[in-house]
This record gives sequence, structure tokens and C-alpha cells, in this order.
Amino acid sequence: MTSNPEQINIFNRIKEIGKVFDSDLADEMGRLYAPLLAESTGRAEKLIKDIAYGPDRRNILDVYIGKGDPDALKPVLIFFHGGGFISGDKNFCRNVGSYFASNGVLTIIPSYRLAPEHKWPCGAEDAASVVRWAVHNAKEYGGDSKRIFLMGHSAGASHVATYLYFRELHADGAEKAAGAILLSGAHYDSKDISCQCLAYYGEDKSRHKNMSIIDRIGDSNVPVLIMYAEFDSPEFDYQSILLFNSIYYHYGISPFIKRICRHNHISEIMQFNTGDDSVGPDILSFINGRP
Repeated sequence: MTSNPEQINIFNRIKEIGKVFDSDLADEMGRLYAPLLAESTGRAEKLIKDIAYGPDRRNILDVYIGKGDPDALKPVLIFFHGGGFISGDKNFCRNVGSYFASNGVLTIIPSYRLAPEHKWPCGAEDAASVVRWAVHNAKEYGGDSKRIFLMGHSAGASHVATYLYFRELHADGAEKAAGAILLSGAHYDSKDISCQCLAYYGEDKSRHKNMSIIDRIGDSNVPVLIMYAEFDSPEFDYQSILLFNSIYYHYGISPFIKRICRHNHISEIMQFNTGDDSVGPDILSFINGRP
């Protein structure tokens, strides 16, 4: 764990705020992490921006390329941002791209369609389109198209999980992921959707059961790393543990799981590329441990 005094002050403030997730949290975490991110040393060797992967104006992605043996194909990580299904953008995740690229992982960060204009399962459909793009194009950028990992935070984790467990979203078998990292996902069980997420899932509650990820666990045995933060609001704790239990009871094998100490729903993403080792090394170990 870091001994950086600035980081220690952030941890103390996170503890003081507690298990709260509201509209002010992102702004405050952004202000607190800005100095650390400005001083970060992890850099992508090359950043290629705004590549189209679909027809919508938000169907664009960035590719972060790190140093390394040009003849050795790197594992590929696709990261889907959060934003409560109605907001968010790839440009707010540059620290994630820089961190993984500088640690030997070809990293792709897309934007995707948002509610209320685009409803379930548009986010997962866009995830499928990005995977399809990576399968056909990763090698051009030094990535191994047979080792594609998906990672999502909050709403992005829900989109990744929906993509994994709803096989009808897969155009062909070549789109199978090598693994998935789900950070503080929302509504793995979609039978009780919170009001603020109805913009994506729709007002007709009779349809929500058919959107439930935990009822489709048998549709994918892709290795999963489930992560959630110590100071997440209780709903994220519950959904993460529910997903863990559902996978365990279906397959009889525990998925990987980690409760991230000293972090909250926003800081668990902001901390990438700041020298904090709370999250990154575990994800890298998961990726590098999957042949």
C-alpha cells in the first residue's frame, strides 16, 4: 500500500465520507486525485484516438500501446467506463489506458451509446461490436486477438456481464473473451431496478426479469474477477456478492473476488496510474495468468 502522504489524505477523506455514492462524489474525488494524476509516470508509448467501431457517433474507441517486444503479441484489455447508463466518456479514463499500456497490455477504451436515447441491451451490443473490432484489428496494434479481456466499471461492468451471459449478442464463436474483470457492477439481478437506472432498463418492470444476468450464468464459463470497493454503497456490495454466489452455485467453482480496501466507487478507478497498488496488480495477475 502506498505511503504517499497525499494518498493517505485521500484515504482518510474516503473513510470520512463513508459508504456514500452521490452526485458530488465524482467531483470531489476528481479534485483530490488531480495532483497525483498530473504527476503520474506511466505513459502509453502511442495513443491512437477516435477509431470508429460502429455507426453511432459514440461508437469510437482509443487504443493505448505500450513499449515491449514488437514481435511478441500483447494481451488485449477493453475497458468500459461507468456513468449510470446515461453519462461517461472514454476521455475520462486515460489513466486506465496509460496504466495498463505501460504494464504490457494493449488497451482499448471505447465510448458507447447512452440512455435514455439508447436502452437495454444497447450497451452490451456496443461491447460486442468492440470485441468484434478487436478480434479483427488487435494484431495490427501488437495485440493477441486470442487473449481479449473485458473490464467494466459500474454501468460498464453491467454491460460487460450482459455481453458475457447473453449469448445471442455474440455474432460468432470467435468473440469469446479470455476473461472479464467486473468492478462494482450494478443490477446483475435486474428484477429490482433502482429508479435512476430506469432510463436504460425501461419503465416496464414486467420486462426486467428477462434482463437479469444472474439468471443467465449458464451461458458463459469465461473466467471472471469480481471487484468492489470497501466504501461502495451497499447495493454494489450486494450485487457483487450475488454474482459470486450465482457463479459458484452454477459451476461449483469460485470466481476470483476482491474487496478493495480503503477505496470507494469513484476512487477505485481514479487511483490507476497514481502509484497506488490497490487494484492494478491483481488485474494484471489475472490477465497474465490466463494463457
